[in-house]
Amino acid sequence: RAYLIRVEAVEHDYQATQLAEWCAPGVASQFANPTLQGAPLSRTGFGRWIEIMTSHGTVHGAVRTFPDAERRELGGQDIVSIAALPVFVDGRWWAFIGFDDCVVERRWTEHELDSLRAVAGMLGAAEQRARSEGRRLETEGRLRRAEERYRAMVERIPAVTYTDLVGDDGVTYMGFVSPQVEEILGYP
Repeated sequence: RAYLIRVEAVEHDYQATQLAEWCAPGVASQFANPTLQGAPLSRTGFGRWIEIMTSHGTVHGAVRTFPDAERRELGGQDIVSIAALPVFVDGRWWAFIGFDDCVVERRWTEHELDSLRAVAGMLGAAEQRARSEGRRLETEGRLRRAEERYRAMVERIPAVTYTDLVGDDGVTYMGFVSPQVEEILGYP
């Protein structure tokens, strides 16, 4: 089972919400698990994960070696071994990706963990890019709306408005003249 869980800082804790999940045949989905739908990590027995992941650490190993509270919850999800890695966006812990072995107890090799860290880094970079693109589009939209309001105002006032532009050669020329010029002066 592989999954992405979004974390959100709320009152000295982090709420965990599962965003995506992929299960191998025969492995039960945990998508409807209430622990993964906005539950605070500390109150569900995963306070240790906050310390580890906010420090860029990885939680991995055989579930039987984990603290009791974690072992009970993870065991209830049929997890035998787990690797969970933090995803950072804009320097903040944004989510974690998890990989569960629900069949065999396994020891995650450093090579496997390095590969999974690279995946977590790519997810963080993709989210950061999506946010940047969203901010850029939002800014462009605000600028476009402001220009439309300005244009509507300029085209409605009973006066001629214009802009002068200065060329590279220092010569001033007319850049914009409002449409009222023809009505007021009789010349286009």
